[in-house]
Amino acid sequence: MFACGSNKKGQLGLGDATSRNTFTAVPGLPDNKVAKEVVASNNHTMILAEDGTMFACGDNGFGQLGLGDTTSRN
Repeated sequence: MFACGSNKKGQLGLGDATSRNTFTAVPGLPDNKVAKEVVASNNHTMILAEDGTMFACGDNGFGQLGLGDTTSRN
């Protein structure tokens, strides 16, 4: 998977908040999980793994990552 664009909230899933203007490889999911579906919004991204595990990164100011808090994740 590759990502580019604004990353000021960590929504590209690259572990930082540096924007990218060229496609950059996104590291693999934890525990060798395989991405099945990716949904990207302006400031956050959701990833569904083949086994049903969900991952989320980016802006979480209103709890939109569904993690029970309002801490943003990169």
